[in-house]
Amino acid sequence: MHNLKGQIARFLLDFTSRFVPISEARIATFGGRGEEPKAWQERGVPAKNGWLLERSNRLSGGLIRGFPYHTHNQLQTFPQILKGYGEGHYLDLFHFDLCGTLTDSAIADFVPVLPLVLKSRGKCFAITVADARRNLVLEEWPEYKRRALGLFGTRTYEYHREIEATQHKIPVREDARFVKPFDPEKAAKREFGLMVELAEILRDCGLQFMPSEIVRYVYVSRYAGRPFRMRTYFFHFDEARKFSCRAFARTWIESRLSFANGDGFHEIQAAIPRKARAVRKIRYANPTKGNKIMPGSQLARVMREIGGPLEQEYLALAAKASNYDKVEPLVKAFRSLPEVGELGLASVTAEAGSLEKPPRAHASERKHRMKWDDLSPEEQIKWQIEAAELHASSNGDWRARYKEFIVEKFGYMNNDLRYSLRAAFSQTRGKLRKKLRGRIEKVFGDKAGPYLDRLDKLPA
Repeated sequence: MHNLKGQIARFLLDFTSRFVPISEARIATFGGRGEEPKAWQERGVPAKNGWLLERSNRLSGGLIRGFPYHTHNQLQTFPQILKGYGEGHYLDLFHFDLCGTLTDSAIADFVPVLPLVLKSRGKCFAITVADARRNLVLEEWPEYKRRALGLFGTRTYEYHREIEATQHKIPVREDARFVKPFDPEKAAKREFGLMVELAEILRDCGLQFMPSEIVRYVYVSRYAGRPFRMRTYFFHFDEARKFSCRAFARTWIESRLSFANGDGFHEIQAAIPRKARAVRKIRYANPTKGNKIMPGSQLARVMREIGGPLEQEYLALAAKASNYDKVEPLVKAFRSLPEVGELGLASVTAEAGSLEKPPRAHASERKHRMKWDDLSPEEQIKWQIEAAELHASSNGDWRARYKEFIVEKFGYMNNDLRYSLRAAFSQTRGKLRKKLRGRIEKVFGDKAGPYLDRLDKLPA
């Protein structure tokens, strides 16, 4: 049986073969101990089409003796070397196997290789990182969070929550055959930080491409003698539309994640299934107009999501219904069907708003809406800094993003809340900032450093 790193190499070739025949693909990767070129030989990658990058003279010598592929010792000069081989200056697949984490130097070496991938037929790229190595995301989490707000806006919190929810689904084996006790919160921060790094790189390159597909793997590599938890991500780019940070994050979060515990890879479901996410966006819509059923109603859109015979049955029944009163029983009937239950639509449509107009909240319930004073001093300070960071990264759309930010935290917005929050936000600016610094020191004590640093980085 192949070790898990070897399986990843074969999975990556299978992934690439969907877009270009492997016998024609031009491929490059870091050489290491030869797992990938071994897979290349098995799958028929021609000697002239493979490049192995390896700095170590000892490992490079083994690669030269054991495999027929080209070798080179520096990623930094590889794009220039590739030009000398002719036959097209491109790569259908590049595997950026760090065995560590992204650093400034690694990013600088990687960026010139990206255009080589995007001009090819395959347009496939993979990156491998190691959980066991030092990771700046854990050490500088507030800074990564600030950078994420600049990329994703108020969706930042949603994206991080969904990544963490998926990490919680990765099983832990107490006998340590898979991995030592696993911290899903740290794992989520590592993955989220990598997503932020790559989003910044792709955005700054000004790409006219979007990753149309992402596949994620978590596994333990033992081929070097010691177990290390690794993460490998496959990407395929598409020319269909210009790069968008939010679209990139959604593709990432909705992608397939598989883990290996020593007996092969097993797929786990995303925190929120793709179809359920699509339905969740449905908003309340009046299903009737002049007592006629409208094709744009919420129920019609839900049934299109389900599709198949169930959609056809709905269309036939809806055609016989002349008004909303006759459609209402259909809503209850469809919600009770197994197909709806499997997608979680009963809870999703309840959250998004049913066909019946939601009842007005009782006066006693409205009185207990969360207010600024209900937050603890720590939560208040965190909110103030996050709001100021959002303002600094808003690029002209501050009002819309600020409203989303408030609703996400408090669940609503009215004038009373808006005035309270405006006053709180003003404390992060001008002469009031000195007073806020004193409050941070008083509330957080010896843990105030990261919050003070974030405050100092904000525009005055």
